[in-house]
Amino acid sequence: MHSGRMSSRRVAIGRRSIWAEPQPRSSPGRPTRSAQEITVAFDTLQQELSVQISSQVMRTHQQLLENFDEDVTLKVKTKSEQALSDYERKLMLLTRHELEGLAEFRGDESFVLIQSRDSVQAETGL
Repeated sequence: MHSGRMSSRRVAIGRRSIWAEPQPRSSPGRPTRSAQEITVAFDTLQQELSVQISSQVMRTHQQLLENFDEDVTLKVKTKSEQALSDYERKLMLLTRHELEGLAEFRGDESFVLIQSRDSVQAETGL
């Protein structure tokens, strides 16, 4: 029957493994399991938990990708807005330079054209 001696075995938990020493259970009115019964029960439990752990790892991975995508999207949007803002600022500087004396600028965002270049060229003959 049971010799009282159980062998230790290496058990994988996630990506790690440990040495496990099976311990006999002795409860009043309950017989002690054999090493083979313990091994079968342990392997079954490990398979059941493996499915749950794998499922949780996949959900966590998916959530990480979704959150990562949101963070990346926000950063790209912020960078795009900053690039557009820089472009608009440079365009307004160029406009100020080209329309100097011909337009009235209202802040950094708008201007009113007072005189067109065509009328200036007609007056000066240039």
